[in-house]
Amino acid sequence: MYGNTAIANEYNLLESAQVCLLLICLAFTLYIALDRAREDTIISIILSIALFGILLREIDLEDFNIPMWIIAIGSGSGRTLLLLIMLAPVLLYMIVKYQQYYGLVKKYFMSQVGLSLILSFCLLLIGSMFEHEYLLSRTLIEESFELFAYGLFFRAVFIMSQSEIKTD
Repeated sequence: MYGNTAIANEYNLLESAQVCLLLICLAFTLYIALDRAREDTIISIILSIALFGILLREIDLEDFNIPMWIIAIGSGSGRTLLLLIMLAPVLLYMIVKYQQYYGLVKKYFMSQVGLSLILSFCLLLIGSMFEHEYLLSRTLIEESFELFAYGLFFRAVFIMSQSEIKTD
């Protein structure tokens, strides 16, 4: 009974919950990013790109009946290149507008949103340590850490959707 970790297998309960949370987070960040009146729109754009990358990582595109070129772009080094192409212009824009965004990024990392995302990242790192360990329930442990991490990501995005991060 205790060795049964089927809920953590591919496309079962934990992974499905992760994908659902990530899709909800992506919807929130895209909604925030489209609000041009907000000062923290750029952060939402970066989070949207990050969430898109995480979703591509969680969903094994090769298991679906889709064209090979989509699989090539959405997985492995193709995914990395795609995310780099998406993220590079945004980061370059932020570098050019350094004066405008330095205070915002600093305040962002000191806010509840930033702290939730930092903790989420830490949980993802801890969970990834179990990915290659040979424990009986390693998949359950890894997927549980990922689910908690994505829950924190959701918390951060939800807080961000409720109140704008401003430099004052």
